[in-house]
Amino acid sequence: MASRVLLETDLKASADAIAAKLARIAAEAPQALGAELYREAQDVIANALPITPILTGALRRSGHADEPDATGSGVSVTLGFGGDAAPYAVYVHENLTARHAPPTQAKFLEDPLNAAMPGMADRIAAGAGTALGLR
Repeated sequence: MASRVLLETDLKASADAIAAKLARIAAEAPQALGAELYREAQDVIANALPITPILTGALRRSGHADEPDATGSGVSVTLGFGGDAAPYAVYVHENLTARHAPPTQAKFLEDPLNAAMPGMADRIAAGAGTALGLR
C-alpha cells in the first residue's frame, strides 16, 4: 500500500511540473510566435525592395513590416508598401503591362511573399520552439 501512495505522489508532482511548463509556454507563445512572424515579414520586405520600381524613391521607402499585434485569437503582422507616402503603390504593383527597368517589376511584394510561403510555418514553429525552450 505504501508504494501506491508514493507512486501517486510522484505522478502528481510530475503532472504539476508539466502543467506549470504548459502554462508558461501558453503565456509566452504569442510573443515568441509574433517575433518569428515579424522576422519573416522583414525578410519578405528585404527581398521585395530590390525589385520595387523606383522613380522618386517614395515607393521603396514606404515598404514596411509592422510590429506584431497580439489579440485573443492570434498574432498578426502587417507588411506592405504605400500609405500616405506612396498612395499609388497598388497601381504600380498590379499593372502587369507597365514597363519597369530590370530588376524592378510589378508584383514586387506578392512574388517575394509567395516565394517565402513554402516552409514559413516550419520556420516560425522552429524559431518559436527555440525561444520557448522546446528545441
